[in-house]
Amino acid sequence: MVVLALRILHYLGNGLFISSILYITLLLNAHPQSASMLYLVSQIFYGLMVPGFIVGFVSGILLVVYRGYRFKAERWLKQKALFTLFMMFVIILVFFPEMRSIMRASDIPPMVPFRTNVFTLLSVLLMVVSLINLGIAFRHRGVYIDEENQDGKSPG
Repeated sequence: MVVLALRILHYLGNGLFISSILYITLLLNAHPQSASMLYLVSQIFYGLMVPGFIVGFVSGILLVVYRGYRFKAERWLKQKALFTLFMMFVIILVFFPEMRSIMRASDIPPMVPFRTNVFTLLSVLLMVVSLINLGIAFRHRGVYIDEENQDGKSPG
């Protein structure tokens, strides 16, 4: 039961994270940049994207600990850790500074120029890495279920 709750939290957190990236990217490219739109983008980032990443990250760690996986023995876990560290690197070193410039642009009329193309490229890259990271988990989950079914155990 605990594993199911952690999985649900993990998928919800990752879904919130990925959908927030998509929504921010669409907002920045589909609408003219106004102060209210830039403020909305910063609120989505700090209110949905960052909490979604934190929930997905913490629940993922708890799943690993609860299931008793060993980092050195699990190749898929090393891959997920690498992609997750990359996402953290991009968020901390790129997204947070860009969000500061967005917030400044939303406070100062006329707008401070904002590099939409660079942000869009990084958003798409982060979304692809996030989807690859989820794919690693789903691939492992399928292998894990197959191994349990061969042993005669019920999947959990």
